[in-house]
Amino acid sequence: MGLEIYTLMLGETVDDESTLTYVENPGKMRKTAYYSFYIKGAETPIIVDTFIRDPSKPNWGNPVELKPEWDYKRQLANVGVDPKDVWIVILTHLHFDHCGNNHLFPNAKIYVQRDELASAATLNDPRSLQLFDKRDIADLIERDKNRVVMIDGDTEIVRGVKCVRTGGHTAGSQAVYVQTDQGLAILTGDACYVYDNLEKRIPTGIFFRYDECISAIDRFRREGRFIIVNHDLEVLKRYRKVPP
Repeated sequence: MGLEIYTLMLGETVDDESTLTYVENPGKMRKTAYYSFYIKGAETPIIVDTFIRDPSKPNWGNPVELKPEWDYKRQLANVGVDPKDVWIVILTHLHFDHCGNNHLFPNAKIYVQRDELASAATLNDPRSLQLFDKRDIADLIERDKNRVVMIDGDTEIVRGVKCVRTGGHTAGSQAVYVQTDQGLAILTGDACYVYDNLEKRIPTGIFFRYDECISAIDRFRREGRFIIVNHDLEVLKRYRKVPP
């Protein structure tokens, strides 16, 4: 059996569309989702992104709607994962909604791009800093320093699972390429919030480098059979499980 990906639904919020798609439809609101992803079939369960440290008090943006069935541990149990059995966590980037629960996976190595951690640790722009939780970054540098694996560029983590540096959204954003038995699946990270980014070739409304955003979108469109974006409710209709 090849590798499989399961989408874990963790919360919902409402965003201005100009945040989701660069300068499009300011003032129009759209419901979006927060996800984590479970990769099954490798030598260990693999988790991609770990949600918000305290979703009742997000650092930035609108309130997060939570439901009991979306509890992180419950979602993991639904797909048969014991957090203690997870040996690999991949962080697509270090914004507050993607790296807040690394502690749930105490035995896991944590894979992050070196330039992402360096940038997050040294940023001094007040607006950008709203999107990082200083506690998350401090934990990676101190509490979890013996678990963090800093990688430089495209890196195969285990057979069939590769981190692909995209930049664009943040200084060291990465996507995760997963080779399933029906073709390549791409977890885009926040290079694509919603399918409009991919299908209309429009970056997200929050980015570090526009040119890298466009390059990432073009690469996903060219290389992926299954493309799983990070915040679109449509993911649950298209790709709750990959291969479908």
